[in-house]
Amino acid sequence: MEKVSVFQIIENEWREAYDREWGLGLVVSVDQGDGNVWVAKIENDKDGHFVVPNLVYRNKSRLRETNKQVTNLALEFTDDNA
Repeated sequence: MEKVSVFQIIENEWREAYDREWGLGLVVSVDQGDGNVWVAKIENDKDGHFVVPNLVYRNKSRLRETNKQVTNLALEFTDDNA
């Protein structure tokens, strides 16, 4: 992919335990000047999709475009000091 924008949903090759697995990701940075962007992993369960705290630094040429768009991004916080 040549053009990538922040909060774009893409497909990324996630590597876990020697297996190659394609899955969704959310671009969370602009091009860092070297053709790379930061991508957060998106997982899903019975309640829907959610972003997990797993970031990777990927070259835009390794990403696949999707037709998916972010329509609602809810955040839930916990306070570990409570």
